[in-house]
Parts: sequence; C-alpha cells; structure tokens
Amino acid sequence: MEQRGAEYLGTQETVNIDESLDGGTTWTSIATNVPHTADTTGSYNWVVTGPASTTARIRVTWTANSAVTDLSNQNFTVAAPFVRVTSPNTNVIRTIGSTYNISFSHNLGTGQAVLIELSRDGGVTYAPLTTFATTSATSGSWSWLVTGPATTQGRVRVTWTKDPAVTDISNVNFRIQ
Repeated sequence: MEQRGAEYLGTQETVNIDESLDGGTTWTSIATNVPHTADTTGSYNWVVTGPASTTARIRVTWTANSAVTDLSNQNFTVAAPFVRVTSPNTNVIRTIGSTYNISFSHNLGTGQAVLIELSRDGGVTYAPLTTFATTSATSGSWSWLVTGPATTQGRVRVTWTKDPAVTDISNVNFRIQ
C-alpha cells in the first residue's frame, strides 16, 4: 500500500480487494473492509474460484480514501482446476495381495478431498477405493492394497469431490492378477 502522508496505513485501517480477469479493464470484489494485520503490511487468504484467465490482476484500495490504491505489477494466471492420473497409467501388472501407489498430479492445493475409484471392466463401472485429503499442493499418492478378482481391464479414476467435473481416468487398461 502507498503511504498516507508521512505514515503507512495502520492496523486500525481497512482495505478492499478486487480481482480483474481481463488485465485491469473490469474489476470484481473479492473482499471488503479487510483489516491491516500490521502497520506496513497486510494479507488475505483468498480462495480462488475462477474462471480461468491468463490476464488476472489484484487491486487493493484503502477503504477511507479510494485514491490510495495499488495493483499487482504483472498479469498472472488463474488456472482451471485439474487432476491427472499418473500411475497406473500404462499397461502394467498389479499383483493381488501386493501394495502399489496410485498417484496423480493436480492444482487443487492442500486439504482437498479426492475420490479414488477402480474399474475392472475398462471404465464402464467404478467402485470406490478411498476418499482422502490432499497433503501436497501439486501431487497426491495413495497406497493401494490390490484385491481380486483378476482382470485385464483395470482402470483408475481420481475425482475432486468439490467438483466432480474435475476428474481423470488412467489412459490404458492395466492387469490385476
């Protein structure tokens, strides 16, 4: 934030935070009357909702005087959420009674619930294996104890429980024996 006279905005002051998805042409409010957390700095935990954009910007404005404002220096990207199965993702053999990792990449952040499901018929039907919270902002892995029956048409599906449209299926069938 900019200085107010010879002083910075203090902890008793509030700001409004806005988002632009078009490089600063139009703005949408993210939060209003956000208190400063220190005399010279502040922060706000923003849950990004989208839509996707490669020209996003943030603007912070002093509530008491809208002439005191600042914009992010550059455009940034708001990416659409995704999950991608990374293993098993080839025609491999998974042995009944053994443990293997089901792995995936994502951009959901930490603490997001994902559902992992198994198909034994090439993706026609799925049965849930587990639901768990991501512990990494970019990848996930779950230790799977392989059970029968055997199949040559195994597939794994990973789905974000918050938005079931954010899902991915292993690219090819794998074998369970």
